[in-house]
Amino acid sequence: MVVLPTPLWVPAMSTAGIASFHDLSDEPSDGIPDGPTDGPPDVPSDVPSDVPSDVLSDVLSNVLPSEIPDDPSDELSVDLSRIISDLPFCDCCGYEALFSGKDINTLADPFCMLVGVIKRGKYGERLLETIKARTDFQVVSVEVPEILPGFIEDPEEFVRDLNFDPQIFKADLLILYTFHPDLTPEIVRLAGKAHVKAVIIPGGIGRAGSIDELERIAEEYNIHIEVDEICCTLEECGVPAIDQFAEKLGKPELEVETEDGRISRVHVLRGSPCGATWHAASSILGKTVAEAPSLTGLFCQQYPCRAVRGGPGGIHTSGDLHKDAMERALGQETRLVLPEQSRPIKIEPGKRVRKSEG
Repeated sequence: MVVLPTPLWVPAMSTAGIASFHDLSDEPSDGIPDGPTDGPPDVPSDVPSDVPSDVLSDVLSNVLPSEIPDDPSDELSVDLSRIISDLPFCDCCGYEALFSGKDINTLADPFCMLVGVIKRGKYGERLLETIKARTDFQVVSVEVPEILPGFIEDPEEFVRDLNFDPQIFKADLLILYTFHPDLTPEIVRLAGKAHVKAVIIPGGIGRAGSIDELERIAEEYNIHIEVDEICCTLEECGVPAIDQFAEKLGKPELEVETEDGRISRVHVLRGSPCGATWHAASSILGKTVAEAPSLTGLFCQQYPCRAVRGGPGGIHTSGDLHKDAMERALGQETRLVLPEQSRPIKIEPGKRVRKSEG
């Protein structure tokens, strides 16, 4: 433990856990400080060597409040090691964004969003691969059994017995491939209780539970819930955790270059969470402009797309969304209309359930 010696002191923590260091080296003989001095105090030489000096300086200057208490008995000596260890840290960004002006309360990690994925069998695996390969998000995952009973009488006990890694509920955004109307709402309830900001439930409302139950959970725990038949319909919706994810993964967006009437380059601006958009983009190179839209949809389905078959939604909507993305990239007219079952259901605290426009 590294304890800052005099002259470094800190007032007692506020309810928000924020305070400020002050240099008291020139304090009067009665021990009562005249007030904060300009600039950070000197950094002691015995702090951990792996903590950058600029981080220490920022901690001393910015992390804690600027007021010295009137009563010097409120002052506490500071364990700098603990202060540093409590700072949010990201493997890819380090501490560098800590003092960038972001509100560190909006996300669990102010640098890179932490995405939690709950897998079931093969479902969720490709999302994990895409997050790791195509984004700078941090990710944590757990899984439920691939084979589940058709009816779970006590979902709370069932989930407790699964003994999930608690880290899963520290995510900013949780994506559930549980596909079970009893299990899914209980996990969403636990996510809300743990202050997860938003949940995405692929597979449609039939396997997500009842809208009434999800509405009650959203209202009680102030959590945004989005139910998608397929995740390639996902777009920004004004919820920070969803929007940050949907900037990179969701409804496909392409940038295309052509040469001599053929596709010469495709840049994926936003791709489907399963990774199909990148597969289609690489497969379409060299194809004619005329055939590119329909082939982009076909290559998405051949990825293979694991969306449901046999109806107007599912895999057909996935293909149509990729066809639409290529048409828009080429400046062509597009007539995409999502079928009813493919329109995302957004369940927000204090609002009536709404479906996205087709």
